[in-house]
Amino acid sequence: MLNGVEVPLEGVRSNDSLAHKVEALRMFLDQKLGTQAFLKVYRRLESLSLEDDESEVSREFLAVLGQDKLPYLQLIHQLIVCEENLNCA
Repeated sequence: MLNGVEVPLEGVRSNDSLAHKVEALRMFLDQKLGTQAFLKVYRRLESLSLEDDESEVSREFLAVLGQDKLPYLQLIHQLIVCEENLNCA
């Protein structure tokens, strides 16, 4: 879901494996954001800690993504959660 709208991932069906869905989401984000921006935000989300200043982190994400692509932050977070679930399975 992106801004309340379901994101159709190319080549993905409801009965596909989680690994296939995760890879499709990763490809979708890479296409929409560009590899550099996607990786920068992905790595920053993975490295967040309780000591991080929330407003500074928000400014970092805004600087990388811009206001129009900021909603993709939620999808990147979902990707990370899915990857963690995949690795625990």
